[in-house]
Amino acid sequence: MIEGHSVDYHKPELALNLYTGVDYFRSLTNDIVATKAGDRVAITTMGFDPSDPIARSVIHELSLAASRNVSVTFGIDAFAIMEPRSVGPLVLPYPIGKKTIHERYRALEELNNNNVTCGIINMPNSRVANLFAGRSHMKLAVVNSKTYIGGPSFQGCDRLDMVVGFEDQTSADFVYDLSTSITEVSDTAKVLENEDKAYNLDDKTKLFIDSGKPGQSLILQEGVKIVDEAKEWLLIGCQFLPTGIIGKRLEKAMKRGVEVHIAYNHPSKYDRMNLAHSVILALEKIKKSRAFFANQVSLDIPPLHTKALANENVGMVGSHNLIETGVKFGTPEISLARYTPKFAQAVRELLLREIEVDP
Repeated sequence: MIEGHSVDYHKPELALNLYTGVDYFRSLTNDIVATKAGDRVAITTMGFDPSDPIARSVIHELSLAASRNVSVTFGIDAFAIMEPRSVGPLVLPYPIGKKTIHERYRALEELNNNNVTCGIINMPNSRVANLFAGRSHMKLAVVNSKTYIGGPSFQGCDRLDMVVGFEDQTSADFVYDLSTSITEVSDTAKVLENEDKAYNLDDKTKLFIDSGKPGQSLILQEGVKIVDEAKEWLLIGCQFLPTGIIGKRLEKAMKRGVEVHIAYNHPSKYDRMNLAHSVILALEKIKKSRAFFANQVSLDIPPLHTKALANENVGMVGSHNLIETGVKFGTPEISLARYTPKFAQAVRELLLREIEVDP
């Protein structure tokens, strides 16, 4: 997959830090500001909106860093270019969204002109396409020896979100090569070769990478395992109502007496396809108990965009929504899991605080 690196090794436990989405962008910006000639920055994201104030601030610092002879790579998924001309799930060759598309291309061109290496990932060949099929949903950043893995895109940056960050040279080298390879090749299938993988970052921490092969997801498998092994409590944070296999396993956990908290958005909070999500919610309410739906996030707070799952012994944070739709479409993803009660509790407390629920 990525030549020259192996992160399967045993070493002292990494110090992991959890960030909200806004705190992540603040920390990332500070890290970029501190770079000097010879340093490196690599970012991979799905969404990209240079009119977003937070995204615009980070992009500005990327240009300044490149002017200091920092090696800067910035990759976005083709979603950012396709989305403005989409109608529901279809991307059509109509002259809609032209202004937005031109603004995004112009922002990338400006970065390129400032010596930032940019790439648009997984651009479809057809002018008519499914907006969600084959998208790279990976969200990651590397600044020197520091790595960030999580949910935020460079779009809607003020949403409720979660990121895990850590300092480790070997891990950062691996993730940096992953990010730069994907950006430079602009095709996740060529880089990841349809093979999902798990890497041991230390004795209690794993990094999971889904290659995007349709119908295949190591991260979803691990999520199901975390749900099935819960004995005391479970917490899942997802922008969408958990359906499919993860929804079924969550319901089983409830029936065996596990305290289950499912945090998800009201359909009106979604960026698009609100009606479809309303129908899904109505259909799920026919099949599942009322308790399953009891913890919909308040309409009075920003939309939830976190992708986190924890039981009393494991916490997992990343880009995967843990629903099967994306898996069926074929979606590259990245997530980190730590198998300690301390980290699991930290994930739980941060998510509950974000959605304004007492732990």
